[in-house]
Amino acid sequence: MTKTDPHSGQATALRQRAEEEITAREAGESEVFSLEETQHAIHELRVHQIELEMQNDELRKAHAELEAAKARYFDLYDLAPVGYCTLSEQGLILEANLTAATLLGTTRNKLVNQPLSHFIFSEDVDAYYLCRKQIFATDERQTHELRMVRANDAIFWVRLEGTAARNADGKPGCRLTISDISEHKRAEDDVKAAQDALLVQQRREQQRLKKLNRELNSRNRDLNDFVLVATHDLRAPLVNIQGFIDTLASDCNQARAAVANIPNAKTLQGMLLPLLDGDILESVGYIRDNSRKMDTLLTGLLKISRIGKAALSIQKLDMNPMLAEIVLAKQFSIEQAGATVQVEDLPACRGDAIQINQIFSNLLDNALKYLDPSRPGVIRVSGGKRRKGVVYCVEDNGVGIGQENHALIFKAFHRLSPLEGIGQGLGLTIVRRILDQQHGKIWLESTPGQGSKFFVSLQGP
Repeated sequence: MTKTDPHSGQATALRQRAEEEITAREAGESEVFSLEETQHAIHELRVHQIELEMQNDELRKAHAELEAAKARYFDLYDLAPVGYCTLSEQGLILEANLTAATLLGTTRNKLVNQPLSHFIFSEDVDAYYLCRKQIFATDERQTHELRMVRANDAIFWVRLEGTAARNADGKPGCRLTISDISEHKRAEDDVKAAQDALLVQQRREQQRLKKLNRELNSRNRDLNDFVLVATHDLRAPLVNIQGFIDTLASDCNQARAAVANIPNAKTLQGMLLPLLDGDILESVGYIRDNSRKMDTLLTGLLKISRIGKAALSIQKLDMNPMLAEIVLAKQFSIEQAGATVQVEDLPACRGDAIQINQIFSNLLDNALKYLDPSRPGVIRVSGGKRRKGVVYCVEDNGVGIGQENHALIFKAFHRLSPLEGIGQGLGLTIVRRILDQQHGKIWLESTPGQGSKFFVSLQGP
């Protein structure tokens, strides 16, 4: 079966009309043309015919391209990833693409002339009407998120985006895009549920931390009370022991004098005097030394336990007069050690004056204690501003500290040479406890045989 070209039928009808028109014109004309004029007219007609044929070809080509573009447009429109709808001013669906029909679980034919509100979840109908009203009232793009209902009653979340426009008949209408955001909403719900769960967990952890802090504070109070009671109870017998030792030593001296003065008692003197001058006297010395050590330890425990109890008075501190006062108070010890102390111009800081004074007093004591006796001692105090505060340095040319002892020297009762020097071994421990309380830090750099540098960071003014 041969398919009839519609363009061929149109051309035949057009030719017939043209022939009828020319016949009518020739009947009314009586003018006779010459041969030359006739030939020229025929030539012009042929040229005009060719022009018309070329124009006709161009029109056919343009028509084919238009049809192809129209087909592509409809493919893009129907297969778009979002639903497209054209609504009347009353909210009736005039046009819809395949995606919109698929989203709503029906066919395009069944959507046409149906109110879009029939597919809106009942609880969100008011939100839809508000959206539509705003589209026509403002002539601006409006976006709303609400729930829609498919033909099978399944509920899903969508984002409606609409703008006002004139429909094909010139009447007011609007164009809507419908995007399925159900997965996005589920993700939001999951995130919210996770956030709620995290918030509940955080509250539980906060409550647990508060409970632990209360328990810790209670135990710290118990520990402080224990230290106070223990030091008091232990010092009481120590005082008695020291008193009895002094009495015993005095009695031994009296007994020695009495035995030495007994006439004709060389045998007795030979037995008792070695005891009084030797074993007893040596034992008394051991008891006295150990009781002093015990007293020193108890005093140290009291000092550590008292740090943090006193109320702090944080203020701006001028460190130059403070260091001058500390150096002056230690002048005798400095001269005894044969050392010199150099204090550079120091920046101000913020802290509690009493405790900051104790920090630098302890550091100077520590530097004096561990100077190298083989060379003149030099101690230098310097300082500088930093981005987050100020840093001071107490430097000496003493015996130095090995890397293995850098952490140990801050522990209570630790001394580099337990058999040498005096003190409780608490100076650096107290310094660190004070700095912890005032949000500061301490660290050191040291080389055995060359000296040490102790750095202290404090809050800027």
